[in-house]
Amino acid sequence: MIQLIKQNLSRNQSRKEENLFPYCFYTDGGAYNDETYYFIQNIFSRSTICYSTKLPKNSHIQAYLGRKVVCDASQVPPKNYKIKNSQDIVMLPYEQYVDKNEDECYKLLTELVIHNMGWGYTCFCSAYMIFVSEKPIKIQKSEIIQMFNDINSVEKFEELGFPILNSTQCSDGSSNRAFEIDLSQKNLIKKIAKVKKLDCYPLLFVASFPSKTEYSVKFKQKIAAKYLVLKLIDSYKHNLNDNNIDMYNLTLNGIKLQIPQS
Repeated sequence: MIQLIKQNLSRNQSRKEENLFPYCFYTDGGAYNDETYYFIQNIFSRSTICYSTKLPKNSHIQAYLGRKVVCDASQVPPKNYKIKNSQDIVMLPYEQYVDKNEDECYKLLTELVIHNMGWGYTCFCSAYMIFVSEKPIKIQKSEIIQMFNDINSVEKFEELGFPILNSTQCSDGSSNRAFEIDLSQKNLIKKIAKVKKLDCYPLLFVASFPSKTEYSVKFKQKIAAKYLVLKLIDSYKHNLNDNNIDMYNLTLNGIKLQIPQS
């Protein structure tokens, strides 16, 4: 993978940074009223409409990056794709909607634009994590993902002791802040997580505060992936009747990595 990145970035031809449009195909957080309006397709869009979970915390969304997926939300209503014996797990059949004219490839992640919203939500997401992988992730069996359950503040995150490569503070003076974990220190990460093997990599922790703002996280390390998991850890609850997470819009930018022809 490192060699693939080097070969792509060292070529004379320019590599265009673009919106990667990750396609969210899995959630264990359910769908509000089992409808598409507040569903997971909103997250990596500029719709200004959130994704609303049914669960109060620790919900997960998995997205595919390998190829563009062309699928209108109305084609895959969540109520039709619930996993048997589960009210909250939805798995969309993204494979049949991939762009057949595009070869599958890794995407080099360069920037996450956070389109924060200051109002319009009852349960604004207060903390989340992004994990990346070359393969689909079995979320419920992933020890590195599950160890971040209830890590819903900067203080709790810093207590874990993960190596931080970069910290991005929102310029509006709010408490919005993002921490990029140094993935080059893989052995230290495994030691902290108490695991022998990483099935995915914990890339970014974001502490989010409800303020209408937009800021950008520029990744300092060269990370290529085909899949990502967004872990929604917790939310601000306005009252005792509020019992979910409202996740706002994100834009993930990056570069396509072409596999060299022999």
